[in-house]
Amino acid sequence: MKKEHLYYVAEKGFDNLFNAGVVRKDNEAILDSIGFKALHFGTAGKKSLGAGISRFFKLLQFFFQINKDSLVVFHFPVNASIYKWLLTILNWRGIATVAIIIDIDGLRDKDNDLLNKEIKLLSRFTCIVAHNAAMKAWLLQYLPAANIYIIGLFDYPINGTTPHSEYSTTICFAGNITKATFVYTLKQTPGLHFNVYGDGYDATMNAINNFSYKGVFKPAQLPAELEGSFGLVWDGNATDTCEEYLKYNTPHKLSLYLAAGLPVIVWEQSAVAAMVKEKNIGITINQLSEIEEKIKAVTTDEYKRIQQNVLLIGKQIRNGFYLNQVFEKMMNDMDQR
Repeated sequence: MKKEHLYYVAEKGFDNLFNAGVVRKDNEAILDSIGFKALHFGTAGKKSLGAGISRFFKLLQFFFQINKDSLVVFHFPVNASIYKWLLTILNWRGIATVAIIIDIDGLRDKDNDLLNKEIKLLSRFTCIVAHNAAMKAWLLQYLPAANIYIIGLFDYPINGTTPHSEYSTTICFAGNITKATFVYTLKQTPGLHFNVYGDGYDATMNAINNFSYKGVFKPAQLPAELEGSFGLVWDGNATDTCEEYLKYNTPHKLSLYLAAGLPVIVWEQSAVAAMVKEKNIGITINQLSEIEEKIKAVTTDEYKRIQQNVLLIGKQIRNGFYLNQVFEKMMNDMDQR
């Protein structure tokens, strides 16, 4: 496949750690680095006659610009109607397309009507990039003929070196606190200390001795700001179980912690638990009350071994290894057909 025939639909990224726009923005930078060219609509999302006319002419331009043997990458969910029109044209012309899944909103929100629409849209892509094996298996129930690749981890491209953290009982949590109200129960584990980062914090929690709110930082800055020995991947309001969506998705915060050189704590039933065990990059728990016992059972030497594994994967994440790997395999497969 020739480099000049590789494209991706460029979207306006959001400079906010807790927005899926960050993943899209990072992926676009990696796609740029491996030879993909951006298709910019410019006015996507703007509602005016002039913007609509501009999008229409861009669509015509791309109709003539994109060759039959091209590959065009979209992020999913496909946010703008004009992107769906482009996909329709590409389908009609028989041009290969890829959907990189960021989220499956219908699955996450338990909205069957939306899920049916998303599955129908995913069926129109030549290839799908899923988060992990659990998500791939779930998708194949609906799309048994789909050509699905697994990314494994989202990349977190940042510059600089990762500091070595020392073993302690201090844990980091980064996320949208409005959607993770479990953090307000962390006072129930006084033997641990929690450093919390993100939007939606209730300032009345300052009185809790083992809880420190650290604020909000830009994505590129945050890895260097994390203070602690472990990064917690948890979601929802409950302390004894996580949101079901974690059984299928790979959270972006997992990549954040690994890029920062931090071993991780994940839900035993999550899609990423098997990888955490296999690569020995952290510990798994069934409920939050298990954290203290499990952390204190980790020796200093064991922590060092875990962290060495984390540093290796963190370097890959910071260098865009995982998305590169997916597209290298995908394009090799396409060239052999």
